[in-house]
Amino acid sequence: MEFKIIDLKRPDLKCKKSVLSLGGFDGLHLGHQALVQRLMAASKSKESSSCLCLFDPLPFQVLNKEREFKRLFTVDELKSFLLDNFDLDFLYVIPFDEAFSKLSPQEFIQSVMIPHFNPLHVIVGYDFSFSHQKEGDFSVLQSYGKEFGFSVEKVEPCLYK
Repeated sequence: MEFKIIDLKRPDLKCKKSVLSLGGFDGLHLGHQALVQRLMAASKSKESSSCLCLFDPLPFQVLNKEREFKRLFTVDELKSFLLDNFDLDFLYVIPFDEAFSKLSPQEFIQSVMIPHFNPLHVIVGYDFSFSHQKEGDFSVLQSYGKEFGFSVEKVEPCLYK
């Protein structure tokens, strides 16, 4: 697995044709693990790189400063767990700050997703949202996928019975 912290000013650091999953990943509970397993299966079936992308610090930490919140796993612990348990091709960390949080869905897709990950397929959790004021959600991502040529898949919650 290749581990990189994305420099958004350097579009030369990018994947070639990927299956991409992105999110906060404060830990790796069963739902996160199901998402990573789906990512691995989809990347094999599409014969492309598996790219897992997480944000650090977590968006919640940046946008809700009045509440203290810590990751369940540090980025180093996530990296170790993923390396030990999954055969990911790439793990990327996108630095998250207030300026980044103000990107519109279109800006996020055009300036981050497309140039850095070149996604063929994007896999997100059932509650995934992105961009300014959480304007982007699964249906918004789907509509941009049609425009930019990638498919989108939602992983439903894992329920323990």
